[in-house]
Amino acid sequence: MTNSKGTIFFFMVLIDLCCLAHGQAERRWEVGAQYVLADFEGIGEAPGGFGGRCVYNLTEHLAVDGEVDYFPNQTTRGRSPLPGIRAEVRWPHGETELFAGLRAGFRFNGVGFFAKARPGLMLITDHQARRFVEASKIRPALDLGGILEFYPSSRLIIRVELGRVFIPLGDHFVSAVAPSPVAPTASWNLQGGIGFAVRF
Repeated sequence: MTNSKGTIFFFMVLIDLCCLAHGQAERRWEVGAQYVLADFEGIGEAPGGFGGRCVYNLTEHLAVDGEVDYFPNQTTRGRSPLPGIRAEVRWPHGETELFAGLRAGFRFNGVGFFAKARPGLMLITDHQARRFVEASKIRPALDLGGILEFYPSSRLIIRVELGRVFIPLGDHFVSAVAPSPVAPTASWNLQGGIGFAVRF
C-alpha cells in the first residue's frame, strides 16, 4: 500500500513537472505590435510609424528579438532642404526598418530590464536616396538601446524602449545645383516606441 502511494505520488510529481515544462515551452514565443517615434536626423525627418515584433526566448535572460517598422508614406509641403531649390515643393517620404538580434536582461517583481543589439536594414525612398552620394535605397542599420517591460498577466507584455539607430548614409549633397559640394551625414538617430505583446 505504501509502495502504491509512493508510486502515485511520483507520477503526480512527474505530471506536474511535465505540465510546467510544457507551459514554459508554450511561453517562449512573443508576438506583438508597437507604435514608434523616430528622429532621422540624417534624412531630416522625425516621423511616427507602426510595426510588429516576434521574440523567441532562448532562456529566462536571453532572447532572439525581431522587429519590422513602417513609417507611412506622406507628402510634406515646404521649402527644399537643398539651397539650390527655392520654390515650394512636395517631398514624399516613407521608411521601412527591419531588425533581428539579441535581447538580454532580467525580470524582477513583474518588471523586465533588458538591453538590445539588433543589426538590420533600412529602406528609404527614391527621393531620399537622391540626396546622398551613394544613391542606394537599402542601407544597413544597427539598433542599440534599452527595453522596459511590464507584465499585467502571465501572457500579456507591455514594452517601452528607447535607443539609437545607426544608419551609415554617407555623404550628402549640400546643393541641388551640379556640381554640388558634399558633406558628412549624421548617422546616429534617436528612436523610441511603446507596444504590447502576447506570450504563448
